[in-house]
Amino acid sequence: MRCHEERDSRKIENLRLPHSSSASGIVTLGIGVAAQQPTTSSKSSALVEAAERVLYGAKKAGRNRVS
Repeated sequence: MRCHEERDSRKIENLRLPHSSSASGIVTLGIGVAAQQPTTSSKSSALVEAAERVLYGAKKAGRNRVS
């Protein structure tokens, strides 16, 4: 799964879209990826929370990351 996200992140970066508030000066993409095996007691909110945790972990490690 991560391969697609990394490819998409590079595509955005290669567009070189200006972003004056970014340290790199261009638009970059941070992506948090999570997966879960559905069960009868699974909640979609748990999957969203897991994706948010890895996304913010990636942001903390530095921008323009896939985690």
